[in-house]
Amino acid sequence: MIGACGKGLARGGSGSQRKGSWVTTKDRIISALTQYDAKQAKRGRQHNPYALGLYFEAADRAEALVKEGKTWEQALHACFNDRLLDVVLKAAK
Repeated sequence: MIGACGKGLARGGSGSQRKGSWVTTKDRIISALTQYDAKQAKRGRQHNPYALGLYFEAADRAEALVKEGKTWEQALHACFNDRLLDVVLKAAK
């Protein structure tokens, strides 16, 4: 990303090219987790301010499992559950 105004960001959906690199599955998962956390924060009911960091740690664990040879679906099932699992599985497709 160039500058604070978003200059240099790619336009388009998944698979968009950003300065010579591709949007990865983990990028899409991180984006979905961030959006999910923002929606939960707006609801306000006892939102955990540390939740996003925990979600990112789980995404890192899932990525490590993929590097060990598991599929993204298997890795996500091992690291997430309930509604959050649905969110990340949708993002991984």
